This record gives sequence, structure tokens and C-alpha cells, in this order.
Amino acid sequence: MPLAAFDLLVAAALVLVAVQVARWLMRWFPFVPEQTSGDSRAVALDGLRGYLALLVIVHHASIHRMYWQTGVWEETDSLVHAWLGPAPVALFFMLTGFLFWSKLLAGHKCEAGRLWLGRVRRIVPMYVFAGITTYCMAFVLRGGWAAFRWEWLDELVAILSGGTLAFPTVLDRVITLPLNAGVTWSLQYEWYFYLALPLLAVRATPVATVALAALGAGLAAHGTEAGIACFNFSLGMLAAVIRNQPTPVWVRSWPGLGLCIACVATLALGHGKQTVWSSLAMGTVFIAVACGQDFAGLLTSQTARWLGVISYSVYLMHGIVLQWVMRNVAARAPFQSLSVVAFWEFAILAAALTVVLSAITYQCIEKPFLSTPKTA
Repeated sequence: MPLAAFDLLVAAALVLVAVQVARWLMRWFPFVPEQTSGDSRAVALDGLRGYLALLVIVHHASIHRMYWQTGVWEETDSLVHAWLGPAPVALFFMLTGFLFWSKLLAGHKCEAGRLWLGRVRRIVPMYVFAGITTYCMAFVLRGGWAAFRWEWLDELVAILSGGTLAFPTVLDRVITLPLNAGVTWSLQYEWYFYLALPLLAVRATPVATVALAALGAGLAAHGTEAGIACFNFSLGMLAAVIRNQPTPVWVRSWPGLGLCIACVATLALGHGKQTVWSSLAMGTVFIAVACGQDFAGLLTSQTARWLGVISYSVYLMHGIVLQWVMRNVAARAPFQSLSVVAFWEFAILAAALTVVLSAITYQCIEKPFLSTPKTA
């Protein structure tokens, strides 16, 4: 079997198992209503969020496979899996830009204090839980109480910041990237967007949105991480404008699905490296979904929407679960002796456990803070 085909197969297997686990859990954790309501296009975006979180698990599982063989945390050599991290994160940024800009275009006022308080309630509790869990893992690995020093408490400041400060990449000589898959970096850019939003809201018009997208493209052309992130946010904002215009029927039907598949296929021209062109490809997919393309109903299913609800927990916790599973595997046999198929069986197990754990953390940690006031 060609390598790319095998990589696609294991990615599909992981997603399918996670979806089946979600279907089973929905009976005990009814996070979404039984009947869809409101704009079906918004429902598709909820489902998109759920699948994106699962694809990120595939990306980091592939990196884990190399890490446990070489001891070095670096990007995967799989062309398919290399994109399953950057592309979903780009779409997450677009989702953020779209959701908040849509409200502003609809005439909602942007009250800075209320916005930021809502974001604190939405982001910080789960972030701190995942961060402290990572901290405790590093604490055990660096010797526990026997090697404790008061200086280690300084590292908690960045963790308690809820993503406004960079998560420590090293906790007293213990590298944190393998412990949580380094997923926290994207939260800083989310916060930059929220901090800038009250200023951007002063000119929340279609013309200003196009200008912001052009500015974002210019920043992204320099190839910096920050520039690419700005462009992705602006593409989501542009999608909010386009969504308010009459949408051709073909966008929501099979031709539109074919266009989305073609855009994803163009990512093969790079190896996980985001550029203006990769963002435009993903932006085209996002605009199609925002305008009603539901991938033959996959994005509007109850299970996809349920996964969308717990996607933040999945995003923050999957690296921790992967580390725990792989560390237990390595403790029982040399990792180098593990076959590729056996590795992915354990990775799929980790994905299933992540979905179970995320349902619990959403119920116990996220949901209580979302009750009042309502946050986006």
C-alpha cells in the first residue's frame, strides 16, 4: 500500500473510532439538542470544529511516533499528517474571526469589558486545568518533591495566565512539548485577536473587511507565524461578509464539495508549511462551509456537533493523553520494536480516551463557567 494511502487510512480510522465513541457518550452527555435549529450553515461550522480537533490528534500522534523512536520532537515526515495540524489550526482561527465579525456586521456592539470577561470564562478554566496537569507531569519527571525548588513556582505564572503568556517550553530541564503536544501556542494569537477586536469593531463594514483581508495577505507574504495567523483571522472575517451575499446553489452541492476537495489536495504542494496560498486554499473551504457546504451531511450530524462542543477540551487534552498512553507502551517494551500498525492501534486508543476525558472535562470544568453570562 502506498505510504500516503496508509496515512489517510489510519487518519480515517482514528476519526471513525472517535466518532463512534462520541455516539456512545452522547447518551450520558447530551450537550446538543436532539433537533437542529436556526441557520443550518452555522450548524455545519459547529460540526467542522469537532472534526478539526480530531485531525489534530492524528497530526500529533504521528509526531509522537517519531519522538519515541528518535527522542527528538520535530515535525512528522508524513506529507498527509504534516498538514493535519496547521490546516485545522488555520481553520480554527477563521472560525474565531467569522463568529465575532458576523455579530459586528449584524449590528451588535463590541463592549470590551464584556467581551474579554466572556473570553476569560471560555478559555481560562480549561487552559489552567490542562496546564497544571502538564506541570504535574513535568514535576514527577524531574524528581517530584525530592528535587523540589521554590523557583519552580515561577513557572506557574505563565500557566495561570490562561494563554495570554507563552506556555513554558521547558520546566526545569523537562521539555513540555511531548507532554501536551505544544498546543497552547495558538491561544496567544486568539487573545491578540480578542484584544484588537474592540478597535477593529469601529470599522466593521464590508469594505473595511476586504481591506483587512488584503492587509492580512500582505503580512502573511513575509512567511511569519504571526502574519499567517492574522491572514487566517481576516479570511474568517471575509467569510462573514460573503455569507451575507446571495450564495450560488452549486456551492452547497456536489460541485462545491469537489472544489473543497481540490483545495485540500493543493496542500500536497507544501509539507505542512503555511503560506498565503495554503491559507487561501483553506479559506476557500471555510467560505464554502460558511455558505452551506456540509460535506454530504457529515458536518451537520448530531455527533459532529457534539464533538464540536467538546473540541476545546479535545484540543488541550489530546497531547496529555497521547503522552500517557505512549509512555505506558514504552515502559513495557522497546518502542523501536513496535510495528507501525501496532503504534496506530495505541494512537486510536488514545483518541478514544481523549473523547471520553474531554466529555468529562467539558461537563465539569468548561460548562459551569459558560452558564452565565452567555459566551460565544
